[in-house]
Amino acid sequence: MSSSKTRLPCASILPVTSINEPGLTSKIRVPATCCLFFKIPPGDTKCGNCSLMTPEERIRELKQDMAEAH
Repeated sequence: MSSSKTRLPCASILPVTSINEPGLTSKIRVPATCCLFFKIPPGDTKCGNCSLMTPEERIRELKQDMAEAH
């Protein structure tokens, strides 16, 4: 996960969502609602698995995080 992302403290209780994308894990946790953390200054970045993201945005973020980790 890149340094601009925030891990949610409640991550262990979030529902699991399946994704079908080669090279990525098949299940991820996505919150049911947005925490709005990105609205608090200077917060300009949503959480890595923000519920406001589309599945395509989430996959793009996951791939970017993986590329930065290597």
